[in-house]
Amino acid sequence: MISAAFTDKVELRPFEPTITYQIAILYPIHDQLSRVALDFVEILRKAFNDGRVD
Repeated sequence: MISAAFTDKVELRPFEPTITYQIAILYPIHDQLSRVALDFVEILRKAFNDGRVD
């Protein structure tokens, strides 16, 4: 996300070479996650499974 004040001064270019990485979500196994945390985890899963992170 770029502020509108800077859009005429910024050029977006794809980065090459592609950088691959792995991520993990860590949480306690003995405690349940809150509804908000579960929703956040689901949003992350969908974003990464779709191949996009905005």
